[in-house]
This record gives sequence, structure tokens and C-alpha cells, in this order.
Amino acid sequence: MRIKNKSFILFIILLSILISGCKTSYSPNDVIAYVNGEPIYNQEIENVYMQYKEHGVLREKIIDDTILEILVIQQANGFHIHVSDDELDHTLSEFKTSYPYYYQEAVKQIGIDALRKNLKDRALFSKVKDYVLENELLIDDVTVQEF
Repeated sequence: MRIKNKSFILFIILLSILISGCKTSYSPNDVIAYVNGEPIYNQEIENVYMQYKEHGVLREKIIDDTILEILVIQQANGFHIHVSDDELDHTLSEFKTSYPYYYQEAVKQIGIDALRKNLKDRALFSKVKDYVLENELLIDDVTVQEF
């Protein structure tokens, strides 16, 4: 399965990098929740909240969405979904070509390894979402009529 909606994925990555403030290390005391062992840091949530609070987005909604995203990404192995190095290299190249300024800023702020991880996570999220919508979420005519 190829990565779909690459422009959308790149847009989300760009927003994630900018919103998170490009910081990759936080104090363990800054953890507000763990999702199957993966920490969610208060500062990451706060950075997103500051960007969207004037639009009425609640901090709790940001936390819920973050938890959901982590859970979806964690399901990738269960569905045998992976992002190959070739796919990741292609996505990274596309990001670099389409958004050279933001690519350079991201590499400068968080480094290429963290950028690759961010890109991979976004691609996994997209692939799992697509897989579930195409293969796991079965809606029959009766359900449609009831809705």
C-alpha cells in the first residue's frame, strides 16, 4: 500500500513541527500521560494549545487527539503495516523539495533523525487509518439505512 494524500501528510508534518516548537527533549517531570509506555509531554500539548486556543480548541481535545494518534500508530504492527525506507526517503525528499525553508528549519531545530521519525509516524498514522477504513470498517446497507 502506498502512502496516500502525500501533500496532506506533508502539511500535517509541517504543522506538527512548527506547533511543537521543534523541541525533542523534555523533563520526565513534564509527562502528563503515558500511552502504552510512550510519554505525552505537557509542553507539547501547551504549544499546540497556544496555537489553537483562540479558535476554541480545548486542551483536553488536544490531549485526546494526541492519545488517539499514538494508539493508531501503535496498531501498525498488528495490521502488518510498515513504512519502508524507500517510502520514507521519498516522503523526506518531497518535503525537502516542496517546503525547503521548513525542511531546513526542522533539520536545524530537531535534526534529521527526529524529522525522519516524525515523517514515519505521520505516514504510519495515514496508512493505518486508510487500512481500517478500507478493510476493517464494514458498513452494510442495513446500517446505512438505519443511519
